[in-house]
Amino acid sequence: MNLVQESLPNHPCLEFEKQPVTQTTRSPPIPPKEKPWIAFFCAIKHNNKNYLEDTLLEYDVGGYIMGLEIAPDAHHETDGEHFHFCVQMTEREYGAYRKRVFIDKFKLRGQAKANKPRQYGKVIKIENILKMKTYTLKDGDFLTNLTQDEIKILSELSYKNHGSKEELSFRNQLMADVSVRVNYEKTTHKAVGMAMIDLFQQQNKNGQDAVPLSKTRLDSYIRHYLMYVRKLSAEEIYSFYYGC
Repeated sequence: MNLVQESLPNHPCLEFEKQPVTQTTRSPPIPPKEKPWIAFFCAIKHNNKNYLEDTLLEYDVGGYIMGLEIAPDAHHETDGEHFHFCVQMTEREYGAYRKRVFIDKFKLRGQAKANKPRQYGKVIKIENILKMKTYTLKDGDFLTNLTQDEIKILSELSYKNHGSKEELSFRNQLMADVSVRVNYEKTTHKAVGMAMIDLFQQQNKNGQDAVPLSKTRLDSYIRHYLMYVRKLSAEEIYSFYYGC
């Protein structure tokens, strides 16, 4: 037997070459319509809506809704103008959009500082996507790529969920009045509730037709203020309600 052939199987180089080749492959991209829905907001003037939408579409997003809203007592630096987004995109895409638009271009605050509220933020977890969509377009001024049938259904649900126009007007004014009365940095469940009760009592003294105040209605208004005006995180809201 040839001694050279006999020794080849034990040659270290041949042993190395026999090892299976491991290839690192990337996961296939997620189709846009299969991406998770993400909700976030930013306090930016409405005249930037085309830039915000055009930049968003540079990412491979699926469905999206951009709601244009005004809350004068919540975002003084933009005269109350702000946007709510509900978008099918990955966390990585949101992170890139946030850095490019909110941080690098508009220099927005991600946290409250010196009695000034944060100017952008993301919902930690969407508990009900349908409700989030209806909330995003509730004011009737929005940009979207959803179909007319989808918009019609969401608009009908939004109207039913948020009550009559009179109730909407009353609640929005109440939120604005409470924002003036309650120190932003010292917001507590009790402080918000007491401010609302005081406003109701003043209306009664002035002979105004106030919406009847019940415990259920008061709790609903307080939740709305904490979640959508003060924009607390889920952990902060839980702490307010349960003290832990």
